[in-house]
Order: sequence, then C-alpha cells, then structure tokens
Amino acid sequence: MKIKEKIWKSFSILIGIVLIVGIVYAIISVKKTNETPQEVSENKQEEKELLSSDYFINPDRVVYKMKKENKYYIFEKDEDSYKEIVNEFCKGVTSKTDGEKLTEKDIEKIKDDEMFIEFDYNQVSKNYVFPLELEGKNMIAMQEEGGQVYLNKIENVDKIKELLEKYVKEKGAVKLEDPRVYTSKNKEKEIKDADEMKKIDDNLYELKIESYDQYKEFVKKHNVKFNENLKIEETTFKQGSVIAVISKYTIDDVTSDVGSIHYTYTGKVDKDTEYTVSITFVSEVTNSNCIYRNLDKVEVDKTEDKTTKSNNSKKDSKKEITSEEAIEIWKNKKPGYWTGTKVIDNENYNKLDGIEKGDKKPNNLFTKKNAYNELETGPERPVWILHTSHDTHIMESLDIYIDRYTGEIIGGRVYGD
Repeated sequence: MKIKEKIWKSFSILIGIVLIVGIVYAIISVKKTNETPQEVSENKQEEKELLSSDYFINPDRVVYKMKKENKYYIFEKDEDSYKEIVNEFCKGVTSKTDGEKLTEKDIEKIKDDEMFIEFDYNQVSKNYVFPLELEGKNMIAMQEEGGQVYLNKIENVDKIKELLEKYVKEKGAVKLEDPRVYTSKNKEKEIKDADEMKKIDDNLYELKIESYDQYKEFVKKHNVKFNENLKIEETTFKQGSVIAVISKYTIDDVTSDVGSIHYTYTGKVDKDTEYTVSITFVSEVTNSNCIYRNLDKVEVDKTEDKTTKSNNSKKDSKKEITSEEAIEIWKNKKPGYWTGTKVIDNENYNKLDGIEKGDKKPNNLFTKKNAYNELETGPERPVWILHTSHDTHIMESLDIYIDRYTGEIIGGRVYGD
C-alpha cells in the first residue's frame, strides 16, 4: 500500500510540473501573439541597423589586439561581428571629456601592453584607439603627433569584451610584421606607365598591386631584378599588401602600424638622377590605403624645381589676401571631399572655429576620386588655415587651406580630434 501511495505522489508531482511548464509557455505565446506586426518589424530592423554616434565616425574596419600579444583580429564592414561591435561602442560612448595629451611613445607603450580596439579609417578620420582595461584612458583620438584622451570610461566595456571573446573563437589571429622592402638592381631613365601609377611628385610614383597577375606584369614591364630572394605568390596577396615605388629618392626607412605605412626618403636629386624600383610588403593588419611620406631629408636641385619657381612668382606678383577675404572664399566655395564611398557636401561645416597663417603642401582632398590618402604635391605654400567643425558630428573637424596670394583652395584635412 505504501508503495502505491509513493508512486501516486510522484505521479502527482510530475503532473504539477507539466502543468506549470504549460502555463508559462502559454503566457509567452500570448505575449508574442499580442505583439503588433509593427513592433516585430521594428525589432528586426533594430537587429539589422548599424547605429551611429555623435562622438566618432563609423570606421572602415575594426581591429582588435590581445593584451601583451602580437595577435590581431580584423572585423570588416560586411561582417555581422563588425556591426555588433560598433553598435556596442555607439551605446557605450555617450560623452566626451577632454583629457591629457599623449606622445607617440605613450601610445606605442599602450599598444604594446594593453588590450585594445582600434577604429581604422581609409581617409575620413584619424584613427581612434580604445584601451579596454586602462583606467582613465578608454578613448584616444589619434592626431598628427601623438593623441588626445577623450573618454575615461566606456560604460558597457564588459559587454564589448564578451563579444570579442565570442568572435575571436571564429577568427584566426594575424601578426603585425615589420614592412619588407626589396629594391631592384636595374634603374630607369623614364617611367613608361606613369599614367597608371599614383604621382606624388615628378620624382616619386606609387602603385598598390592588387593581384599576382598584376605583379608579374609590373615586374616584366620594368625589368625588375632583386639581389634578395623575393618570393611573391598568389597567396601573398591574401596575407597582406604589395606596394610598388618608383623613385629618384632613396628609401631610408619604412615603418607601419594598424592605420598606415610611413616612408622616409633621403638623397640628392638632379636632372641626371635615375629612377629606382622598389617593392614593399606589409601584413594585412596594416591599412595600405593610407601612406605617409617624409621628404625632409631630400635635396632637389632648385634649377629643376619648376613648381617652386611657379609658386614663388605667384607670391611675388600678388598682394597677400586678408583673413576676411579668405573667410569669404570659404563661404562661397565650400568644396566637397571624398570619403572612399561618396563625396560629402561641406555645407554641414558651418562653424568657423578659427583661422591662422601657415605653410602647407597642396593635396587633393577635395578633388580625389578614390580612397587613397591625401596626395601631397610639391613644396609648401603660404596659406590661410580655416578650422571648421561639423554641425552634428561634434568630434569631426575640417581644415581648409587657402593660398594667401592666389586665393585658391589647395587642399585640407578631415580629422576626428
């Protein structure tokens, strides 16, 4: 009898559990049934939508580095992981606080020691670095020299770290390697395919080689022969980028980081100097769309520098325009600039934050038709530098260079600091 009572008691408990589960399921089903089609649509839309922020521009890619390790993970724009990570930063970065200025060495040490996310841009902004575990320095805006701390704390940093842990398991790590430069033994008196390359000035041309077939064609066309054992195959173009340089200058040094490649040139150039062909290989961690060039150590025979003559004659023959005249030029001729996907109308830059005199090299920020970094051409020219800011993106600024003697808009720069 006691056995039957125990069986009945156990059966009753089981029935009770089933009933409770059924009731909970029914409540959830009713809640979902009562949800309007509009609410369902809005929820799905929110899942798909890439958010935006007033405090940074959405990057061209996201790069994550693990703490104290040379392991990088790259999240491209067309990946769901990119969208989720950027959306969390849009939610977590809700204010801006001006902090300390950091030197290049400060930032280099942070990148060596800390876990960080870097928002990488082809052109539209300087990069942002987000150290995820560094107290008081959770957002750093990169500048031409060093950087500026803008945020002490990201509110949802734990959620961001959870996402990274999830997606890192699905991706392979990539190492940031030093650039490798190979120089051809043969030289050239003239460049046959100059129109196919990016002209920096009369003495320097660049070409980003996109495929193995293009590389073979380039080597054959320029009769390239290396002393070093350079092995480039089809797989090379999946592991990084190949940059060809044809120059009368000598490459003194090449460095790279997440956001750019930096060339330093040296040498004395005159009318008899021949061109040298070089090939640079950088890892896929490095953004090869942004190339910077330091020509401070280069000497050019002034008798051959027609650009300098032209600029000097303009300066001597015209009176310097006033700052008020420069402002009027800006108001009447606001140029658009290329972001890599479209041209931005600068009508949104209505606030003039300041104007000052300076010397700047011309660049093609307002005339370019591709995602390359600004093209610097020729020597510096005396300019008015107009500092303007965006109406809605409060951390986005635009500098416009106006020649102080001709009134031409000769270039500028967009930055997120």
